[in-house]
Amino acid sequence: MYSFNQLKNALDIVQDELIEHHFWDAKLSKINVIWIPYKEAYGYQEYYKNGNIVIPAFSKSKLSELFLGSYVSLKDILRHEYAHAFAYTHRKLISSRQFKLAFGTFHDDLDTSWVYDPKYFISEYASTNPMEDFAETFMIYLEYSGKLPTKFNFPVIKQKWKFIKNLSIYLKSSH
Repeated sequence: MYSFNQLKNALDIVQDELIEHHFWDAKLSKINVIWIPYKEAYGYQEYYKNGNIVIPAFSKSKLSELFLGSYVSLKDILRHEYAHAFAYTHRKLISSRQFKLAFGTFHDDLDTSWVYDPKYFISEYASTNPMEDFAETFMIYLEYSGKLPTKFNFPVIKQKWKFIKNLSIYLKSSH
């Protein structure tokens, strides 16, 4: 269960990371982060609605961690959802040919999913579709401050990483 103060603290850290890597701009700053009492998922971004990020104080996903022995931090949830929000606010950049070259298909191609292979995907969830592949890679990019961890040092992942790094460089030059 997350308190409002925990959400605020994690939000401050993640927004600082977005600023540091030049992803934070006027468009992204208009995305609201909404705290709600309960939802099944860790959080979600209203991609086809208004772009807002919704974080539940309590979620079924968080509860399942107790049984699965896994852990997802609130910062990682926010990083992931901000990746979706970035895609929502910067559709032209995300629907580019460069995205397709890096991720193998277009961002909004929800008919594409893959068999998970750690040489191609940051996580199992990343293999579910290109939107999640981007969000998971973006999340790790922020978490590791743009430095690719050795465990992900594979050509396909490096290609995706480079796409995100190039977004950062492009946005830095356009500010």
